[in-house]
Amino acid sequence: MAIRAAFGASLALGAAVVTTPAGAQQYFNGSQTTPNGAVNGGGGVWDATTTNWTDFFGSISTAYDPLSAGTMFGSGGPSTPATGGTVTVTPSGVQLTSLVGFDLTGDGSIYTIQGGDLRLAPGGPRSSPTMSQGPGTRRQRSPRASLAAAASP
Repeated sequence: MAIRAAFGASLALGAAVVTTPAGAQQYFNGSQTTPNGAVNGGGGVWDATTTNWTDFFGSISTAYDPLSAGTMFGSGGPSTPATGGTVTVTPSGVQLTSLVGFDLTGDGSIYTIQGGDLRLAPGGPRSSPTMSQGPGTRRQRSPRASLAAAASP
């Protein structure tokens, strides 16, 4: 199932976020600021300086890159599903110029995104977040997330 929505209201969804360098897709890695071969997820700060974003394999740690091909929360890579947590957006907010994906294939963890504004870049299909439900397994429950941060164009 794929759901497309503009940020504006609070969202209740499963979520995972990841960011990678040089235009690649990024995955949010919570408080993990060094590479460890996994996308851990979990709670943490979403700003422009903390190196808590990784790639599909968990092999790098970088700061958030608003020009990445995609920003992902939740399950990612070949590792086990990412853990949920509270993601606090820096008080000055974050610019979102890439696709924002909420991957609902995790293990039932809850993500809450709160704090500063999420500013969507105007124009084009990449300015709308995408939420998708993956196949998962019978043992997995869809993670849930809520968006408490304001989103604006």
